[in-house]
Amino acid sequence: MSDIDFAVILCLSPLENVPSIKEEILSMENVTYFPYATKIDVIQWIKDHPGCSILCNPNSMTYRLDKTILSSNVVAISTASTGLDHIDLDLCKSLGIQVFSLFEDNILQDISSTAEMSFGLMMALIRNILFKTLYSLHHISHIQASN
Repeated sequence: MSDIDFAVILCLSPLENVPSIKEEILSMENVTYFPYATKIDVIQWIKDHPGCSILCNPNSMTYRLDKTILSSNVVAISTASTGLDHIDLDLCKSLGIQVFSLFEDNILQDISSTAEMSFGLMMALIRNILFKTLYSLHHISHIQASN
């Protein structure tokens, strides 16, 4: 078996908030879980693993996946984001690295926008909607109980 026949994956995404996925990732022998890797760590890991793939999350990265990090050893990058500013897409194209993100995924059509949710929560806070709703429900239940 050659060095690139067995896919190896570098997971740069912290998974503390999703323990079941973290457990699954840690159980896979072809995955290196390295959520707080430095740029130098990533460069060395890629150099040592031809045919590798990278799972990343721009919210936890302090560096960009660019010419200082990426090489022909990388075959794919999967990012848990819609934004792609943390990846040099032109370089990936020239090196033949496939990039997968939520940007092209149809799953986003089924997920409410974070911005819409934030706006809705802000309006609920500004207008005291939760308090007023609870007050109304309490008041209604007392009226119904007295009838």
